[in-house]
Amino acid sequence: MFLGAGVSASAGVGNWDNLLCHLTKARGIRPLNGVADNVVQGRYLIDLYKNNFNDLTQDVKSFLYQNLKKSALITSIAGIIKQCNVESVVTYNYDDLLETELGVYSNNVCYPIYGLSRVPNGVKTPIYHVHGYLPRTKNGASSIIVLGEKEYHDIYRESNNWGSVEQLHALNRNVCFFIGLSMTDPNLRRLLDLSAGNDSEVGRVHFVFLIREPSRPGYESFMERTMRDFGINCIWYNNHNDLPSLLNDLLT
Repeated sequence: MFLGAGVSASAGVGNWDNLLCHLTKARGIRPLNGVADNVVQGRYLIDLYKNNFNDLTQDVKSFLYQNLKKSALITSIAGIIKQCNVESVVTYNYDDLLETELGVYSNNVCYPIYGLSRVPNGVKTPIYHVHGYLPRTKNGASSIIVLGEKEYHDIYRESNNWGSVEQLHALNRNVCFFIGLSMTDPNLRRLLDLSAGNDSEVGRVHFVFLIREPSRPGYESFMERTMRDFGINCIWYNNHNDLPSLLNDLLT
């Protein structure tokens, strides 16, 4: 399972623009809306923290966990992990919402993996936080997060970066489900290309859940064609509230 920002958003976590706005206020500077791309803004903000990891961590945590609500989507994802043979989860989110839903520190169903940490013995499903991990709980340690341009360049420049390796392993060995992702991130698309190889007739073995967008004519046919090249089937839904039910159907 590959999980993106849409999963956390279902529990009330704001989007990337909201996070950057929150951090500019925390640093006492004007909002950077429209000044540059988000990852470039992130690089600027990290420089303002002057490598003060504790302040950055606390400011991001206060954003992640300030307006939480119960998420039927996260409950559905947790149910699949508990009941199905999910080999691993790759998440681009910093939060511990899925871990909390699974009661991660009280059982061996899953465990968060980040940085150079390793999968403990007996854990059924590791959850790889490839962009960093900032849990609420005191049981889990925080890690460096990928927020700005430089951090993105650092992790995707190295072909043997642990996060890239785990993502490629998942893509090459399993049927993958992409949830809460727009599938436009260039780094993810690069890994999908590497996994699919040069075979234009690659079988479509993965699945992405995408919301229909009637206001964008041609969007569905465009995504169907694009995803086909990556070996991905599109599963369309009309409303975000429909997605948990679609996932629950996997259990029947």
